[in-house]
Amino acid sequence: MTSDNKYTVENLSVSTSYNFAIRAKDAAGNYSELSEKIAVDTKNLMLSAGGNQSFVLKETDDGTIWRWGANSSGQLGDGTIEPVLTAAFLQNFNEIIEMSSGQHHTLALKRDGRVWTWGANTNGQLGDGTNQGKLAPSLLPQLDGIVAVSAGGYHSLALKGDGTVWSWGYNAHGQLGNGTTTNQLTPVGVSGLNGVIDVAAGEIGSAALKSDGTVWSWGYNGSNQLGDGTTITRSTPGQVVSLTKVTALAVGTVHSLAQKEDGSIWSWGANENGQLGDGSVTNRTTPVQVKENAAPEVRLTSPIGTQAIPTEFNINSPSIGWYQTDAPLTKFSAFQVRVLDESGEILVDSGTINQNNTMNSSNWTVNVALPTFRKLQVSVRVKDSILWSDWSTKGWMIIK
Repeated sequence: MTSDNKYTVENLSVSTSYNFAIRAKDAAGNYSELSEKIAVDTKNLMLSAGGNQSFVLKETDDGTIWRWGANSSGQLGDGTIEPVLTAAFLQNFNEIIEMSSGQHHTLALKRDGRVWTWGANTNGQLGDGTNQGKLAPSLLPQLDGIVAVSAGGYHSLALKGDGTVWSWGYNAHGQLGNGTTTNQLTPVGVSGLNGVIDVAAGEIGSAALKSDGTVWSWGYNGSNQLGDGTTITRSTPGQVVSLTKVTALAVGTVHSLAQKEDGSIWSWGANENGQLGDGSVTNRTTPVQVKENAAPEVRLTSPIGTQAIPTEFNINSPSIGWYQTDAPLTKFSAFQVRVLDESGEILVDSGTINQNNTMNSSNWTVNVALPTFRKLQVSVRVKDSILWSDWSTKGWMIIK
């Protein structure tokens, strides 16, 4: 125990949660009550992936950085422009608590609240007042008291401990949030924004999470990625519609994500590839909840007869048809067909048959001769990439 009542806990396991409690003893041997327990999560690594480069921040190793990948603009910070094919330690640079990598530039935040930048600087994304790139980390002298950083495609964001946000770099779409579309070579304050606890820079847009759980966004909005119900690009922050109790956010090139207190994930913006996860390929101007993958559904199209009036076939190896449905762009990976007699005994089981089918309609021809003049039941199930559907409602047939 030190003289200022501090105690260093050593040898904790990474990625493990601990509860700490303290009680004190006076000279007479009396103990205090146990203090309130404090939950602590130890962390091992922080990851950052930029345009074509990767970083690992070892938080438990004195804040050191390991990096690899493309380095044509010096974005790996090792003083060269040579690519690195395996993870390599960035020498003489530690005490890092957070980092973020953009297309060709990198930001690092040290424990003292100062920001260091390196890499490409064509649009002023290093914030040093020039357009000159840096091959090694360089201190950004204009900022202190920083608690978080985020690198966008060609712009940068920094969050101060007082809840204000600062930005610099490329600004053609208003992604710096200062009311202009002029590139900035040094940090400028984001207009009218305070009480912020986290920031996220995307390719051509930005967002901030406030302490009240609301999300504010600015920049390019041609794909609805600002979530304000419009497609109007903004150079100042606007609130994301109908989104509260948010605890985390992320901004991509043309879509955005947020996590709420209840653990649910919400998304908005472009969706042509299903990146919003709402079961559609429709762009969303306001947040929608991400859905868990649901099993596909299937119904027979042949046979469709009932037990009383079965579908008649004139061949004893008929084609079984069905209609399979799931979210748009689903690729159906397999199916299984069963033919049963009237008592429910299985006569034919196709087993799992692989398919690579994005079509809703499919079929399979029975590969054995079925008995004639007997009522038969048919059922099918299908699989997407993960889940099987339930067995379809049975269809009845008879071979004559």
